[in-house]
Amino acid sequence: MGKIVTLLTDFGLKDTYVGQMKGVISGVCEDANIIDLTHDIEAQNIHSAGYLLVDAMGVFNDTSVHIAVVDPGVGSKRKEIAVKTEKGILIGPDNGLFTAAIKRYGFEGAVELNKSKYWYGHSNTFHGRDIFASIAGHLLNGVKMEAMGDKLDNIETIQLLEPKIEDEGIEGHVVLIDHFGNLLCDITEDDLHQSIGKLDDKVAVVCGGEMIRGIKRTFSDVWVGEAIVYIGSSMRLEIAVREGSAAKRFEVGLGDRITVKRNTL
Repeated sequence: MGKIVTLLTDFGLKDTYVGQMKGVISGVCEDANIIDLTHDIEAQNIHSAGYLLVDAMGVFNDTSVHIAVVDPGVGSKRKEIAVKTEKGILIGPDNGLFTAAIKRYGFEGAVELNKSKYWYGHSNTFHGRDIFASIAGHLLNGVKMEAMGDKLDNIETIQLLEPKIEDEGIEGHVVLIDHFGNLLCDITEDDLHQSIGKLDDKVAVVCGGEMIRGIKRTFSDVWVGEAIVYIGSSMRLEIAVREGSAAKRFEVGLGDRITVKRNTL
């Protein structure tokens, strides 16, 4: 797969910020394979960015470099960091963005990126270009992470939403809403098996005050306009409306509760 670096930001594509980052990376490492994960993160939404990052990391090899920039504190005293995990190196602001990633893929060390000879520039408002992109290029060229900054024993974390598993069911939350209006939850397939056993038509899911019966396989298992609950590609519970938007249908948002029980009726 070559020298892979991924980019995840809330920059959008209207401006040239993403292109400038790519220019810096390729200027440092000419044979970098730059892959855009997304640049449409809701502005400054660290929680959503963290979930999207951890879901994407799994498809890349463990030598990949992942830049994530959702950074409401840019220019403040927050640190610029690189973090080593079993699925590659993360580069970005020390603001809790990497909490979900280190929870799943472990913490194998971190540095504060304070060795300016590895930077591209010194602006106060564009660390994505001036620090993170340049550092990524040097990593791809074989420079060790430890050479580019001082060791950190820990990094900032944020409180993640966690499902509550009980004998009679499980209570989780909406943690992502995708482009289609599908609701991605923090309830994993393993959580469901632990709590309610078999995933079949006797499972009842409550979302936005409405009950949806059964866990299906895919969208074609229901009629157009009908709600469906299924296990998505991230192996988490998802709620959708076939050829519609579950977010609009159920009028729910990030953090709203989802309840799953076995229907005894």
